[in-house]
Amino acid sequence: MKERRDFIEVEAKCVEFGGENTILDCIREVASEDHVLHQCRPRCPIDVYFDNSYLDLCNLVAPFRLRRRSTKDGWTANFKLTATQPIDGVFLERREIVTVLAPQDAVAYMKDRIPGVAASTAYRLLESEGCDCEILPVIVMVSWRRHYTLSLRLSDDRFARLIHVMIDNVTARDVRELDTNTLIATDKLDIPVSAANCLKFNEVCEIEIDGRGGFRDRSFEFAKKLIWRIEKSGARFIMIDKYTSSAQRLRMLSATTPDCRK
Repeated sequence: MKERRDFIEVEAKCVEFGGENTILDCIREVASEDHVLHQCRPRCPIDVYFDNSYLDLCNLVAPFRLRRRSTKDGWTANFKLTATQPIDGVFLERREIVTVLAPQDAVAYMKDRIPGVAASTAYRLLESEGCDCEILPVIVMVSWRRHYTLSLRLSDDRFARLIHVMIDNVTARDVRELDTNTLIATDKLDIPVSAANCLKFNEVCEIEIDGRGGFRDRSFEFAKKLIWRIEKSGARFIMIDKYTSSAQRLRMLSATTPDCRK
C-alpha cells in the first residue's frame, strides 16, 4: 500500500458534443501556436464502485472506487468528497484522495476494511452521517478512453501542462448480486452482461484542469475558452458524475432513496 495523491480536482463534463473530432476541432480553434496538443495512448480503465446497501455514498455524491492499474498489478483506491458549488456554472471542484493497493489489500473488505487514507476518509464520512459503514462492490464500470493533454510551450524548451481532455465510452454493470472477488484479486474481468443490469453510455467528455507549476490561472483561462467553444457547437455540460448517473439509469436508487442516516 502506498499513498499517492491528495489534491483538489477541477473538472467539467459534457455530453452530446458530436464526437471526438468535434472536440479536437474546438481545441485547435481555441489554441495558439504556443500550445501543444498531445495524444496519449488509448486505455481501458476498469472501475469497481463501492457503497453500502442504501447507496449512501451515491446519495452524498462522494464516490469511492477501485481502479485497475494500467501498467502494474493492483488497484488505486480513489475517493472524491462532495463537491463545492460549481465554478462558473460548469466546473466541479472537490478533494480527491488516491491510495495504491496491492490485490490482497483491495479485497480486505471481505473480512475487514480497505486500508489507506482514501478508504478511511470514505468510512469516516459515512460514520459522520450516521450511515452503515459496510461498503461492498455495487457497480463495475469499463471505459474505452481517448486521452489528450494540452500544454503551454515555454521559452526554455519546457512545457507546462494546462488541461486533460478525456473522451469515454462507458459500460456500467450492477454487480450487487455477483461475486466480484475474483476480478479484484486477479485483475481479470469475468462478469456476465445482461440487458437488465447493464447499460452503455453515449460518449462523455471530461475536461480536467492541471495547472501545476504555477499555471493554474492559465489553465482556467484556456478551459473556459474551450468550454465556450464546445457549448457553441451544441454540447451539453452536466454536473452529475458517472457513478451517480449509472445508479440512476440502472434504477438502483428506486428502492433505496430513503437513506439510513439517523
